[in-house]
Amino acid sequence: MLKLTLSLMLVICLAACASGPSTKSSSKAKPTYIGERNEAGEPHGRGVMSWSGGLYDGEFLNGLKHGQGTFTDRVFGTTYTGSFKDGLRHGQGREKIWRGGATYEGEWHKNKKDGYGVVVKILVIPLRFAKTNITALNYSTD
Repeated sequence: MLKLTLSLMLVICLAACASGPSTKSSSKAKPTYIGERNEAGEPHGRGVMSWSGGLYDGEFLNGLKHGQGTFTDRVFGTTYTGSFKDGLRHGQGREKIWRGGATYEGEWHKNKKDGYGVVVKILVIPLRFAKTNITALNYSTD
């Protein structure tokens, strides 16, 4: 019964997560912010902003991501660490894609990969050995 309940909860979570961000505006989707603010009450300086689709931990300027920070996108499964300007990825940064393990490290211009950069993708190739026993440094096959 416990296994069935956990499986059902996982299916519900996957369905909710797979639906992506809503295109309808909702007053419930208000981000949570903890950190420094300017006189107008906007995020300004160091802080952390969290919402249903992501999390940003870094520097702000008049309410926008600006300076160094880390943005985690839970919808698309990516993490970007680097420079921001006017709310966009801009300058040097590294983006890691969780599924597939690809990483881009390089230059960004207005939220797009631009200029010099390197893409690294690690391939995992499963190996299969028939009846192999490995003991300390002695390798033997039956």
